[in-house]
Amino acid sequence: MAVEKLYLDHNLITSIPVGPLTNHSRLTYLDLRNNLISNIEPNAFERCGQLKQLYLVTNSFTSIATGAFNGASSLTYLSLSANRLTTIPPVAPLVSLETLALEGNRIRDLRFSNDFLSLRNLGSIVLSNNPIGKLLNDTFSNLKNCPVKKLEIARSNIAKVGLETFKPLKKIISLKIGYNPLNEWQIVNVMSGLQNSSINSLDIRNISLEGRLPTRTFSFMRNIEHLTLRNNRIMKIQEKAFLDLPRLILIDLTSCNINQIDPDAFFNLTNLQLLFLTDNHLATVPKGLPPTLQKLYIEKNQLSTIKNDDFLNLTDLEELYLTSNQIHALEGHAFAGLNRLSKLHLDQNRIGTLPGKVFGPLVRLVSLSLNKNNLQSIQDHAGTFSSLVSLVFLGLSDNQCSKIPMDLFHPLKSLAFLEISNNSFGVIIKNDGAGELFAGLTKLERLDMNNNQISTIHDSLFRDLSSLKNLSLARNQISHWGRHLFSSTKSLGRLDLSYNLITLINETSLVDLKELKVFDLRKSPFACTCDTRWFRNWVNTTSVRLLGVNMWTCASPASWQGTRLLDFDESKIDCTDYTLYYILGGAAGGMIFVVLIVTVWYRKRYFMAYRLYRAVKYVKGEKRTVEGYAPLAGEDKAFDIFLSYSPKDLQWVRDKLLPNMDNGQVNNVKFDGRYKVCFGEREFDPSRSVVSNIDQHLASSHYALIILSKHYGQDRRCEFELDCILHAAAEGQIDSYHVVILGNLPAKYISKGLAKDIEQHRFIEFPNVNTAEQDFFERINDKFDGRNGRGNIIP
Repeated sequence: MAVEKLYLDHNLITSIPVGPLTNHSRLTYLDLRNNLISNIEPNAFERCGQLKQLYLVTNSFTSIATGAFNGASSLTYLSLSANRLTTIPPVAPLVSLETLALEGNRIRDLRFSNDFLSLRNLGSIVLSNNPIGKLLNDTFSNLKNCPVKKLEIARSNIAKVGLETFKPLKKIISLKIGYNPLNEWQIVNVMSGLQNSSINSLDIRNISLEGRLPTRTFSFMRNIEHLTLRNNRIMKIQEKAFLDLPRLILIDLTSCNINQIDPDAFFNLTNLQLLFLTDNHLATVPKGLPPTLQKLYIEKNQLSTIKNDDFLNLTDLEELYLTSNQIHALEGHAFAGLNRLSKLHLDQNRIGTLPGKVFGPLVRLVSLSLNKNNLQSIQDHAGTFSSLVSLVFLGLSDNQCSKIPMDLFHPLKSLAFLEISNNSFGVIIKNDGAGELFAGLTKLERLDMNNNQISTIHDSLFRDLSSLKNLSLARNQISHWGRHLFSSTKSLGRLDLSYNLITLINETSLVDLKELKVFDLRKSPFACTCDTRWFRNWVNTTSVRLLGVNMWTCASPASWQGTRLLDFDESKIDCTDYTLYYILGGAAGGMIFVVLIVTVWYRKRYFMAYRLYRAVKYVKGEKRTVEGYAPLAGEDKAFDIFLSYSPKDLQWVRDKLLPNMDNGQVNNVKFDGRYKVCFGEREFDPSRSVVSNIDQHLASSHYALIILSKHYGQDRRCEFELDCILHAAAEGQIDSYHVVILGNLPAKYISKGLAKDIEQHRFIEFPNVNTAEQDFFERINDKFDGRNGRGNIIP
């Protein structure tokens, strides 16, 4: 069978001689990354006429010999990143080449040879993270025949640019030249050379702007549609700052230390749709925002009050993100004019009250997040949520809320996801004998009520939740539930009742859970007695996935305390009915009777005491309860990134990853990253089990980042964690996940769940040379730009 794809990465190959590839004429894909290759003999690819993708990343090349790629005329993608090249390699035979990646080398001489004059398909060149230093007028002269549309040349210590450097690149669309010590005059030179090009996207993040916008350059940039200025120290946006950029669709001003924006700053921006003002120092909502805006991000600023009519002119706005400010007050008409708004994120603020009609204009709102505020009670205003007939997601978690109107959720006929965890709804639910709290929510699919001090649940509570698929009641005080509690939830597939007070499950407890797929009863104090026989047999025979079942333990009687439930077996206890023997013994004589009774009572004292306890409970009318697992859902999370790694890779995570990504601190060391990373060593609650921590924190994150190493592949905790991540991504509980490969990774350590990602190279590999590390983190940051600015559409 002819081989079309060949993976030889992570080996000890030192050269590519003529011969080994001779019999692979149908080869289209060749991966040789992470070897020790320093030489390619001329004509080594002579019989590889169908080869299209060639990866030579992270090897030992210092130069490429002329003729090395002879025969590979169909090659469209060539990556020589993370090597030791000092010049641009010869590419004469590669007439079909479309993408050339050379980031992370040692290239200082950026002259392109005459070979490039014949490349009529080259559209993308990646040169970031090279010690280039300066760009001369003739640097790209031999690219004049190439249809280069995308050029990346960031992190290359470029301080000087010739006036005509970019003039040959007439078809360029996107230029990334950030993280270079360029001043405004050098940016003028950049744009001067691009005046007659097709460029519409410019990324000049983290350059030397000296506290002001480079307005002098804007007259050369009239065709720019996407402008990224993040991580510059701009501080003030002056009047008519973008006057010469009328085509702008997106402006990214994240982390620019902005504290003042003139009311006419965005004058003439009649096409602007996305504006990122995240992580600045704004104390009020800017005035004069363009009415064409569709997405507005003002997260992580210093807003304290949303005033009446702050957004009145933004009639086209669809998404508004105000997370992580200091908002304590919403005026009654704070959201007037936002008739098309679909997402409103107000989590992680200090909001204590909701004016009665504050959400009145938001008739198209789909997602509302109020998690982590100070809504200890929601007043009984008529119509607090009455206009939100289109709402699908509502987040009210982490508010310490103990009082709400019983009909608060009734208008939300479209609601599918409701998060009310970490509140104090126990008394409300106990008093809701008629099932009014969730009445009418027939489309609700996920309900999260973790940690709400719930002890009593009436059978009517879920009476209208016919679409419910995921229910989480973890960390409450539930000991039992009624026979008909789940009679209406026929579609329930995941039930989480972990960390409650459940001692016994019988057949009637589960009779209505026909579609149950995942059941979580971890840390339940099971009573391992004769009454547990049915449930114990069910555990053996059910197809339901029982989370952590190997760790379920008996809490009573004392003889079984601490024993695994799986080790409990009816053959190991005496469940014989001794009543007849007691009667016969009594007829035998008083002394024998007394001795027998005393003996039996002594031997069965715990059993009898338990029976008596159950009888008292029955007389009082109390019933039993079960629990199930449901991943947390929603649009708003406590963390940007959930970090999954092996403990043996902890040093690498602390020394390499966190300093470049995390915006928190570890051991009093403050990091400069821009994401809120869920780092287990810091975030996990030691009073809870590892599995519970994983479940809770993953559900509170937007993305997951998997650090895949050989240690990760051998760690059972990591195996469970990965399973949770894959399921959360498939269920939409997290936005997505990304994989970083760390070190040499033999195939046997790759989980089946990630096999397809690895096969299709949907991962980022940490380089083994320091020169490529910054580019590595920039690529990771690009993956998550959507969180610091979700919806980022920069090419």
